[in-house]
Amino acid sequence: MLAATLPIDAVAQVDPVFIALKVQRKALDLIERLDEGDEQKAACYILSETRADTIATVPSTPEGMVAYIDMIRSPLGWEGSQIEEDDLEVIFATFRAFVAKMTGGRR
Repeated sequence: MLAATLPIDAVAQVDPVFIALKVQRKALDLIERLDEGDEQKAACYILSETRADTIATVPSTPEGMVAYIDMIRSPLGWEGSQIEEDDLEVIFATFRAFVAKMTGGRR
């Protein structure tokens, strides 16, 4: 785990969205390496679950929010696909939480 290899000060400075995106990229890389079949289907399920975790992760920095927004229309997100209503609700809730965090709760 990343936290175990970094000093506590460095962990506090890491935006959680970058960690979530790294996990997602690893799942996508796995899918691309596997042949079609049950293992690839399982990896697709893992990617779907990591995407759900990522869209619920509130970035802690402006750079993290830019990476979050970029992810939405990338192969990690919904590139060329329709975003489902439930996922949109989570995405907008994450946007609101980020703005609240950056403004100290002011709207």
